[in-house]
Amino acid sequence: MPRLIHGLFCLILLLALAACGVQDSDATRAETSTAPQSLTETTEIPVIPTRRSTSSPAPAPSASSLSAIPSIYDETIPVTRAERITISEINLMLEAGQLLMETNWDGDKDTPLPLRPENFNQGNLQAYIEDEQADEQDFTIPAELESLYIGAEATTEIESLLLTAHGEYLAYLEAQGVLPLYLEEVRRVLPATLERITYHPENDPTAPPTAVESLQISDERKDHSQAVMNLYPVDIFNGAGGLEEARLLGEPPTGANEYRTYHRQLRDMALRQLFWHEMTHVLQRAYVNLHVEDPAERTRKSSYLFATHTLFKDVDTQYHWKWGNGFFADSNNKQVSDESQADGIAYEMLTTLYDMSDVQKAAVWDHQFGRLDKARQNLNEIRLLFEQNYPDFTPEEFGDLLAEVMSNYPQNEGRRQLTTIAFRLAAIPAYIGYLNPMEPDDTPKFWEALRQE
Repeated sequence: MPRLIHGLFCLILLLALAACGVQDSDATRAETSTAPQSLTETTEIPVIPTRRSTSSPAPAPSASSLSAIPSIYDETIPVTRAERITISEINLMLEAGQLLMETNWDGDKDTPLPLRPENFNQGNLQAYIEDEQADEQDFTIPAELESLYIGAEATTEIESLLLTAHGEYLAYLEAQGVLPLYLEEVRRVLPATLERITYHPENDPTAPPTAVESLQISDERKDHSQAVMNLYPVDIFNGAGGLEEARLLGEPPTGANEYRTYHRQLRDMALRQLFWHEMTHVLQRAYVNLHVEDPAERTRKSSYLFATHTLFKDVDTQYHWKWGNGFFADSNNKQVSDESQADGIAYEMLTTLYDMSDVQKAAVWDHQFGRLDKARQNLNEIRLLFEQNYPDFTPEEFGDLLAEVMSNYPQNEGRRQLTTIAFRLAAIPAYIGYLNPMEPDDTPKFWEALRQE
């Protein structure tokens, strides 16, 4: 939410996000491969970051007024602190950038990096390889829970909940004062039908990431003003695991039947949050559609270039990068804001509609976003390193150059794993968004934009 990002994102994060169309992203499988960072800190209550808001927030809608979702309000949940993790590809890019400072590479994208695998910390490379190899086991739904995700009964349950969550999303928007024209356009972009919202009941840890994609009109043509959504069990399962670690519902029961009931509730929470993340991409598309004057331009992948207003420029730019010569700055920064906004809105809806206490809200934030503190710090170091030393280089092109370096790794399997990790850096704009979710103090600006034509 971001597999961000392994449960948040996977993005395999995210893995391959289509830059400019209806969001081909994804949400939410740990966006990538992650390597745990050892912790020595004592357990403490996490804190949701706050910043002085520049707009006047509307009163938050109450859970009871919007949804039949039962309250889980509890101020006495166990105190937890998420294990801090790092992201392999971000670590690898940072180390490569630091090594380049000792060379004469001038930032020319057509010049190979003057590096070899043996220049890197070998212990780190081995950790990335092992983490990559462990993902398949980590992302496989265990047999005792598989029937909650796979099979006719589970599929029917989940499909019904997806359609319910579609209505909940629109009701939440309406309660926030979003103009009716945007609500109608959301319904047009992605109607609440199982023909356009597809659940794929496969227990496959290598499934494509959950994503909103453009509507295929024919073999040769897509309509980028309309969307389809494809959802996969692995992303829901990973999300449920993160919510369990946050202990939102208390300690997990020890009995098998009781635990299934407990996990089913977490499954439904994770499904809603994942779906609402993706629906925010639908809303972003709807907003662009209504600000492109020529209807023919709305169906284009790059239609946002013709829009008089966009949410990525009108609402938040604080996480945007310069992107070298700036030729692809709009495209890349659109991905940054799209993912940041989707994570922030989905978090707000989850914590509001489930009527969470401040303690529960803080736990969700910490387990979904706080655990990425070190990865965020590393990413900011990368930004500074490239902007200060290679100002004309566009960082999203670094993955190809780094993969070429890793293609010289001596062991076959390790070579494959390391080049795969490096290639994922093509999605770095989405990583930036996942690692910098829109904070609660900033969402009023988002809603205010949608109260204006």
